[in-house]
Amino acid sequence: MEVITLNKVSWFKDLLHDRMYQQRFFNDWMLLMTNPEARQTFAQMRDDEMRFIILLQQKIDTMTRPKEAVTISPFK
Repeated sequence: MEVITLNKVSWFKDLLHDRMYQQRFFNDWMLLMTNPEARQTFAQMRDDEMRFIILLQQKIDTMTRPKEAVTISPFK
């Protein structure tokens, strides 16, 4: 069983914030582009970041979710 430390969760949260900033950066630049190919490239990079953000959010949720206690009864 892997022990999850606060440092590991903090690292993932920092990475999440960086990726959210990066996604916003790509979106802002996409809106400024007049060249359709450049616009499409920035849109693709933004969408790639969004997929990574979703994965990070799921990982953080899994890491911070309280574990269910399993009780084994000696009686049947």
